[in-house]
Amino acid sequence: MSFLIIVEPLDIPAPEMPQDNFLLGEWFEQLRAWWLYEKHLGDFQTMSEYWFLPAKQLGLTLMSFMDERIEISAPEELEQLSKELNTLEAHWHTLTIPEWPPNFLETRLLEPMRFLREAICVALEHRAVLIGS
Repeated sequence: MSFLIIVEPLDIPAPEMPQDNFLLGEWFEQLRAWWLYEKHLGDFQTMSEYWFLPAKQLGLTLMSFMDERIEISAPEELEQLSKELNTLEAHWHTLTIPEWPPNFLETRLLEPMRFLREAICVALEHRAVLIGS
């Protein structure tokens, strides 16, 4: 299972899901083209262990709920999420875990965090909704 972050426009209706199952592939391509941003942040185990659980321990309100489906469109909440990311990243830099594989911090934590920050910027710029699931 993978954690996905998407930014959807609020002012343009989504493509309608077809009744005919043979058209689902085409519909999904239309849906992906409609999205303003889409990235996989990581596998659920990594996200849970290094993102969601520490967020709960650190009292990061929005990050704490990202292990469930979350939708954020209010600019002040997107800004809060951005601040929470700063706190979480600072927490990661305090960890000394010898069993981490090489480049784990960069590839499994910091790179996905850059993707989430990009998604926040896109959502703010386009007045769109950021969805994590």
